[in-house]
Amino acid sequence: MLARGIAHSRIVFAETGAILRSMRWIILMGLLLPLCPAPAATLRMEGDRAWLEAENTPLRQVLRLFEQRGVEVLVDPALELGLVSGDWENTRTDRLVAQLASPNSYLLEWRAIDGPLGAFYQVSSIRIFSDGQVAAVQRLSSGGKVLDVVEGAGGVRYIRGEILVGFKAGSSQADLAALLAKLGGTVIEVIDPPGLYHIRLNEGLSVEQALEIALAQEGVEAAEPNLAFPSMDDQPVPVAGGREGVNLHLQPGETAVAVLDSGLDPQYANLPFIRGTYDALDPFAAISDPTGHGTLTALVASGA
Repeated sequence: MLARGIAHSRIVFAETGAILRSMRWIILMGLLLPLCPAPAATLRMEGDRAWLEAENTPLRQVLRLFEQRGVEVLVDPALELGLVSGDWENTRTDRLVAQLASPNSYLLEWRAIDGPLGAFYQVSSIRIFSDGQVAAVQRLSSGGKVLDVVEGAGGVRYIRGEILVGFKAGSSQADLAALLAKLGGTVIEVIDPPGLYHIRLNEGLSVEQALEIALAQEGVEAAEPNLAFPSMDDQPVPVAGGREGVNLHLQPGETAVAVLDSGLDPQYANLPFIRGTYDALDPFAAISDPTGHGTLTALVASGA
């Protein structure tokens, strides 16, 4: 194995058959077995550790679980991917991937996830390929990500299997780890500001159940679904605080620049070069900018 640190990422490369130790058991079965419905598998990742349960589950389905947790997965299409059975608990992610990839080679890339509770490394990319064929890999799932939107009570729409959690001041990564263990969840990203942990759940646990667990967890300040809003298409963008549309009234030679950032300080909202504001988290909320970054970016983009 070759391990190398690069700024905010780490790369681990292993050739065929490397790191096949200390796991309970694994069976990779070829395609000669009779076809049967694919049993579900569960996956949780926490930093550089992973938990996986699978029983006669197609490897392709297991790898899709990694994709759902924000990992880019690329596989050599010439490979025949068999079935996976095993129970891995608190296992190093590189060891788990080594066994899943065997007898082929693999390449892991890592990224640093930083947040209010501190930084940790988590795998960001997995490549599985025959010896010397790393250039042949292709994305496991083609096309863009499709959001699985659920309509809950009162018509509130949210993404299935995802919640956002904020922690109280003084909380630690141990509080996060305890919550992830109860949820069987994985941190996809940290939205900072305002310091929310975006968590992916395993099937079998509803968003409502997860929120109940999270709100009862020591150190958690707030928890909510990952809300979904309908596409605006070509409709006018609503003005903050109202439902009327914005007509940009652009003149020949003028260009509109959309700045997606932390917001806009209200004292700048009426300047002639600010043509409208929009809060994507709450479309009818008054515009604000808790950090000032969005305000600065808008002023720079406008040339002011």
